[in-house]
Amino acid sequence: MMRRRHTRIVLRLLLAIALISLALALTAYFLFSASLPRRAGSAPVATLSTRVSIELDEFGIPSVAASSVLDAFRAQGFLHAQDRFFQMDLSRRSAAGELASLVGVRAVGIDKQRRVLQFRKRAESLYKRLTPVHRAYLDAYANGVNSGLSDLGARLPEYWLLRQKPQSWLPQDSLLVVYTLYTMLSNNDAYEIHNGAMRDVLPASLFELLTPQTSRFDRPLTARHDNDPSGGYEPLPMPPSDTVNLRATRSIDADIVRQPLAPAGSNNWAFSGDRTNSGKAILANDPHLQLRAPNVFYRIEMDWPGNSLRGVSIPGVPGVLIGANNDVAWGATVSYGDQSDYVVIESDATNPERYLVPTGAEPFIVEQETIAIAGGGKPLTLEVRSTRWGPIVASDWQNRPLALHATWLDADGLNLGLLDIHEAHSAEDAIKRLGEWHGPSLNWMVADGQGAVAWTVNGPIPARRGFDGTVPESWANGRLNWSGTIELPAIIASKDDTLFSANNRQMAAPYSQLFSRIALAPFRANRIANLLAQAQDVDERTS
Repeated sequence: MMRRRHTRIVLRLLLAIALISLALALTAYFLFSASLPRRAGSAPVATLSTRVSIELDEFGIPSVAASSVLDAFRAQGFLHAQDRFFQMDLSRRSAAGELASLVGVRAVGIDKQRRVLQFRKRAESLYKRLTPVHRAYLDAYANGVNSGLSDLGARLPEYWLLRQKPQSWLPQDSLLVVYTLYTMLSNNDAYEIHNGAMRDVLPASLFELLTPQTSRFDRPLTARHDNDPSGGYEPLPMPPSDTVNLRATRSIDADIVRQPLAPAGSNNWAFSGDRTNSGKAILANDPHLQLRAPNVFYRIEMDWPGNSLRGVSIPGVPGVLIGANNDVAWGATVSYGDQSDYVVIESDATNPERYLVPTGAEPFIVEQETIAIAGGGKPLTLEVRSTRWGPIVASDWQNRPLALHATWLDADGLNLGLLDIHEAHSAEDAIKRLGEWHGPSLNWMVADGQGAVAWTVNGPIPARRGFDGTVPESWANGRLNWSGTIELPAIIASKDDTLFSANNRQMAAPYSQLFSRIALAPFRANRIANLLAQAQDVDERTS
């Protein structure tokens, strides 16, 4: 009898466990299902002026039909939130140094690195200075994001796992996402610290040989019709043999002299109408980004009376980065334009709270930043020390403090001019608009419906006085500084022409060294140039 009773108890216990497990599984299923993006029906969107229609193709790519560009951006925000809100949340938090408040103490190290740049404060200040049109774009997009987030039937699974609730999207948050892109795409300063160590311990001739500025395979666009397609390549002399065996007299950390890994790169090229079967220009763009889930880009098509936008957008930002409107197509690759420098900070020998400047010495700017930590962790107070040239963010191989002087930290270093690209009606018009955009420096390839193709780079690119930006330097003597910006080139191609870029040096020497002393190896560009030169009567398939 006892054995049967024990058996019944075990069976009841197993049944209870099974029922509880089933209930939990069903709850998880319904919560997950409820958090999936809407694929049919109607949903309210705040401030929408009139009804917007959204259709999804077999791959889930949306097509938006709106009555105005503002309504199109509201719908885009709705779609981004429905499909990619957690990705957007990580992007804004990463820029602002606020990841630890979402995921806990493990993100404190990343937050410290970002918080010294004070991007949250800069985004709020920049938002107030934007033109009314650009503020309206961000406001409309944010309204759409929050409507899309509210329309989800349940919290996204990531927030359940983190035991957090998603926070509403602010218009300034889109600027944080742009700041993230800025620091990712314009990072020449990453090369300066190890260049500085090499410059300090190697003979000058050997340092020059190991850091060449030109290559025999260079194919800069500004020299494409010259007798020298390399745009001024001059081989450097081999240093005397006795210099090769010299060693540093000081110990150098391996991480200091390890060169940053070169990324995979990206390509774009354009055929003018005279080179194609149809007489229309053809533009190709391949960002060479790694496959990931979720993807970096978000494909979308948006139409409103008189215009359209289609291409790939960045979740968190309205508009498209690479794409086309009714008249013009555009693509981008990283230009490696030099938009930042490390400045060696010399402390005042009589007062460590001050540092040397051309007029003597002045106190450091000291501010406190509080880093919240999820999971009950005690908030961390971070001291941010800044100079007239920027915040102190690193040190060189001699442990001298380095301040980051970068265009993205300047008040005029970022605007939203790129959002106006949908108003361009010709290649020349698009090039003008792109050249006026202040943001991460990119190679822009453009093609229009009349068969014209064009190229430019955007800035700002600082005009350096007294130095070239290769290594960290002290600016305390007043002879080194930034003095305005350099003029940027543009090409409106002639008939029967092609244009291309592959993260290579695009300007001929010596002007190229004013733009940047860093570029990826030109082998891809050289190969593209050779292939394009052979192509005639191409179409989209053969190109």
